[in-house]
Amino acid sequence: LEQPAFNMPMPVVAGDTADLATLDGMRHAGADLSKPTEISHYLYFPTKDLADQAAVDLRSQGYKVTVDTPAMVRPNEAWLAQATQTVVPSIDYLHKTRVELTALAAKLGGTYDGWEAAVKK
Repeated sequence: LEQPAFNMPMPVVAGDTADLATLDGMRHAGADLSKPTEISHYLYFPTKDLADQAAVDLRSQGYKVTVDTPAMVRPNEAWLAQATQTVVPSIDYLHKTRVELTALAAKLGGTYDGWEAAVKK
């Protein structure tokens, strides 16, 4: 007896709902979500050394990365690693990236604080 094929949904992680809402907002602002756009991800770390370690890892994954002090310094978030890629924004990309960058930040004692993208028409 042949079993039916099922597409298993991705497990929902914190942030998926916000990602969907942001993509919807971009669409309503006139963004063409089928076109590549620059997406910046924000990872915060307690020390510059940890932010630099994250930057090495992120660059090896194809991100452009800058390390600097953030505009607003919060406890244990004194350094920002801003990682940018030009990609087609999709929920699959954002889900995968959120999981990976959250894990990277946690491994180095930091936090992943989400992403932003330009509206590309």
